[in-house]
Amino acid sequence: MLGKHGLYRLIQLFKEQEVDMDALLTLTRDDLAELGVADPKDIAKLLKLIKMLSSVRSGTTVRCRCPLKVCPCPSVLLLPLRRRWLY
Repeated sequence: MLGKHGLYRLIQLFKEQEVDMDALLTLTRDDLAELGVADPKDIAKLLKLIKMLSSVRSGTTVRCRCPLKVCPCPSVLLLPLRRRWLY
């Protein structure tokens, strides 16, 4: 999932820190900085992703404003959230 949102460089960091989907959904801006995510653009993308995924879990809907030309988000919304999807 991180790769689909242009966050490939964070995959290894999240694996090393054992950040799974459940943990991701609880992260704040400060938590991301503490983990070592320094790029403001990466932080903004992650916070947007966290908001979208949290809304899916809670049953509310959020309109995706993904900057990618082919947005992977609709396929994510249709499937249950699993740990392996984070990477």
